[in-house]
Amino acid sequence: MESRKLSDFAEKIVQYQESNHLTDAEFALLVRLSVERFHALKTMKVKPTGDEIDVINTVVNH
Repeated sequence: MESRKLSDFAEKIVQYQESNHLTDAEFALLVRLSVERFHALKTMKVKPTGDEIDVINTVVNH
């Protein structure tokens, strides 16, 4: 399996989840995204919209 480096955005999400003991489902709910969309963002299969970046940054930087 090919390993690839997480984007800074994805890494920020992972670090926040780990430090706050949040599952993907809990974090997705917190930022009002579907779990499927959140997984796609976190695994870098899709690029986040400007609104998604703003919402997620507001949560992780708070």
